Amino acid sequence: MREVHEEVGVDVTDLRYHSSQFWPKPSCLMAGYTAVASSAQQLVVDGKELESARWFDRSEVVDMLVHEHSGHLLLPPVTTLSHRLIKSWVLDSAFL
Repeated sequence: MREVHEEVGVDVTDLRYHSSQFWPKPSCLMAGYTAVASSAQQLVVDGKELESARWFDRSEVVDMLVHEHSGHLLLPPVTTLSHRLIKSWVLDSAFL
């Protein structure tokens, strides 16, 4: 919750652990979480850790999953934690 607020200025609730993946740095583990945020909140990128940020609606993400190499936006590789988090969000009816 703190990281999301620091990096994009968004307050989130309902934080839930999703899964983890090893990190290339020695003895590190990347943990993935889901959370709920209002898209009405203004994104404010900190500029130190992120170049940009934006909101996506479900239809845009579904389109990226179906047409993996079309358009200017690409999803992370299927073997990554970030891809699993994105796909889980699309498929989870709790977020519909």
